[in-house]
Amino acid sequence: MLKILAVAENEEQAEIIRKLLGNDCECLTAENAAEKLNEASYDLVISAPENIHLSKRVYGAEDISERYVKRLTEEFLRRGGGLEEITRTVREEVKAAFQDAERAEFTLREIYTKTAEIIFAKNEWLELYLSRGSVAAISAQLEAQLLILYKEYTALFPLSNDKTEEVILYILNNPESALKQKTIAQKLYINSSYLSTVFAAQTGMRFVDYLTAVKLRRAAYLLMNTTLSIGEIASRLDYKDISYFSRLFKTRFGMPPSQYRMPYSYTYEI
Repeated sequence: MLKILAVAENEEQAEIIRKLLGNDCECLTAENAAEKLNEASYDLVISAPENIHLSKRVYGAEDISERYVKRLTEEFLRRGGGLEEITRTVREEVKAAFQDAERAEFTLREIYTKTAEIIFAKNEWLELYLSRGSVAAISAQLEAQLLILYKEYTALFPLSNDKTEEVILYILNNPESALKQKTIAQKLYINSSYLSTVFAAQTGMRFVDYLTAVKLRRAAYLLMNTTLSIGEIASRLDYKDISYFSRLFKTRFGMPPSQYRMPYSYTYEI
């Protein structure tokens, strides 16, 4: 039998609903329903139209924020490619939950900002590649930035099995080390040829191509966040030929390192 909770405007309305739905449905006012939902789970919650999608009259703003932050964070870490659809759903449901547009906007900004903070906290290596800061922005801009973060995150951290993931995390945490396939294989006790074959099979890219992508993303970060010269950055990333480094960078970002460093160039902040 389904466990049903009906949410009424007031006690008088609750009594009417009880008579209509009978004993199989528990009916409470919005205030009491909020407390009850914290104590028990239901198969179905029936509410007035203005309370639909976790209305603030059933759940507080903090509850809504926490629920959607958890949902976005789980999808982010799952790296399943469905974040754009989920952010759209979150936006629509939060706006439906609040009749006050300003309150909905504030809640969305809070959700997107908290999600990004959790992602950075759970992946400390991210700050080697993407800048994190506070900006005053409308929710639409923060949503777009969150999706950019997701795109960069999944490119840097592709899905793989545990052993290959160990290799990936080693590279991500040490982008300026001597990152040679043989050296990494020895350090992590993996056969070098096996690593090459398995890495490509699981990530869909060659080991050397992934390594280049990580180094160039690190180079982009250093260009935007330090005063190191292009030559110094190339050297730190084990590129002895600056011209070759610049060509690789331009192929990846569509502009040479010197132009990328200009104020109007791309960066990520949330």
